[in-house]
Amino acid sequence: MFSGYPSDTTDEQWSILEPLLTNNKTRPGRKIWRDRRDMVDAIFYINKTGCQWRQLPVDFPPWKSVYTCFQKWRNDGTWEKILQSLNEAVRLQEGREATPTYGILDSQSVKSSSPGEERAYDGNKKVKGRKRHIMVDVLGLLLAIFVHAANIHDTKAAHVVMEKGLASYPSLKAFCGDEGYRKTAEEAAEALGKELHISKRIRHDFVVLPKRWVVERSFAWLNGSRRLSKDFEAKTSSSEAMVQIAFARISLNKLKY
Repeated sequence: MFSGYPSDTTDEQWSILEPLLTNNKTRPGRKIWRDRRDMVDAIFYINKTGCQWRQLPVDFPPWKSVYTCFQKWRNDGTWEKILQSLNEAVRLQEGREATPTYGILDSQSVKSSSPGEERAYDGNKKVKGRKRHIMVDVLGLLLAIFVHAANIHDTKAAHVVMEKGLASYPSLKAFCGDEGYRKTAEEAAEALGKELHISKRIRHDFVVLPKRWVVERSFAWLNGSRRLSKDFEAKTSSSEAMVQIAFARISLNKLKY
């Protein structure tokens, strides 16, 4: 079955993704209505268009089956594994080492549409919802994501992002953040045996801050995924998975076939 949507994977892209997907184990007698490629294309469609699960077009598998697949891959770390593999491929294609040594931190406050977990008011940004706290490499590829209540300050949440980044990429030697990461975040980095470099803001004149523009561009890339225009997820783990899926699609599009 080929639905023909722009968000669908090409044959070349599917040849990369297929070996990275965990096997779907089903109960005896349970019918598998569609194959895994249809499931992936349906999830990419949700991520790209922002439609509700129940509003999936009829030429995709039933929405309950797709959602169950999304949950399974979210819970067993499949999306994270896919993202790591794609990041490695993009980095090698760009002539860099397979694993990064430098991580750049930043957060983005977004409105949430439903009363799910971890939801609060960010008095600085005047946003009621959650924060997407990310770490990217120098190419802007996602290394770690931590979604939390919007009222938690960056300095208090930074240690979780750094720990997640190091767990996935032990090769990381240092981090970079803006002036909002001073003190507590610097101490957290030191406790991990790493340095946190602070980019100072230059006032009066607009100047692109070294390295800082990379993570800002990464947030801009997410604008192409309508599911991420707000935080529509009830669980923060689903919010993190949706960001990982968006970056996986970005990395797939960067690869040359």
